[in-house]
Amino acid sequence: MPVLALFLPLLLSTNTTWAILLGLAVVVFEMFRKFPTFALWVSDGMPSIVDEMQASSPYIELAREYLGLCLCLAVLIFQYVRYAKLHEQGLPFVE
Repeated sequence: MPVLALFLPLLLSTNTTWAILLGLAVVVFEMFRKFPTFALWVSDGMPSIVDEMQASSPYIELAREYLGLCLCLAVLIFQYVRYAKLHEQGLPFVE
């Protein structure tokens, strides 16, 4: 589902504002779903999540996914701000 948020601007390129906002909504929804596991990882002392490819604890993979969602959120916010500035200046938004 988070991968869908990355491709929404391509799928809905006719209305970029709504595509970015929909992507933000999906990412924030997924972050709320995964936050309890992320909090468990933090409360456990934040053990390394990069030592091995197989997750030795059940929350390691979800902590990785949560951090990936944080990156997606940052990119979508950047795209929204960039689009808003270009739209305000009357310039085309090049994806």
